[in-house]
Amino acid sequence: MGIFGRRKKRQAPEQQQPSPGMIEVVLAGNMRVQVPSSGPLFEDMRRQFQAAGEAGDPKAMRYLAALLNGSGDPHGAAEWWERSAEGGDVESAAWLAGYCLQFGEPEEALAWLRQAAEGGHMESAFNLASFHVGNGDLAEAKRWFTTVAESGTGKSAEAARELAMLIREGGE
Repeated sequence: MGIFGRRKKRQAPEQQQPSPGMIEVVLAGNMRVQVPSSGPLFEDMRRQFQAAGEAGDPKAMRYLAALLNGSGDPHGAAEWWERSAEGGDVESAAWLAGYCLQFGEPEEALAWLRQAAEGGHMESAFNLASFHVGNGDLAEAKRWFTTVAESGTGKSAEAARELAMLIREGGE
């Protein structure tokens, strides 16, 4: 079963492990970069992202969160994802939803997932639709699968298939 009670489709291919002494940081659009896990470059990046984040830049907050998470500090990352999400960054809301699920806060995860979906984050919208299927709220599931299917994003075809299956199984 998936995170929200749906069956898992297929596993993503294995990601290449970072080189020794490096961490993998996931930035916008799932872009993955390797940065040193410690040392002057890491500290310089952390300081710069933190300064910009403290000045109110939601993207810098998200990047700092990614850096902290990649270096093994998910709780520190969550603080910055939350600040960024509260500033309107839907990508941070999506990451925060995952963090909340990982650390046993499903209701809070659902709230952040909904915020990300309502902000146009289509992967979150797809996951929200899947959550509603698992809870038997097919009207909401259809609404969110339709949103994703019509978005023209990477999840559109899968959402259209899920929507068609719901309609076939449960009628219009």
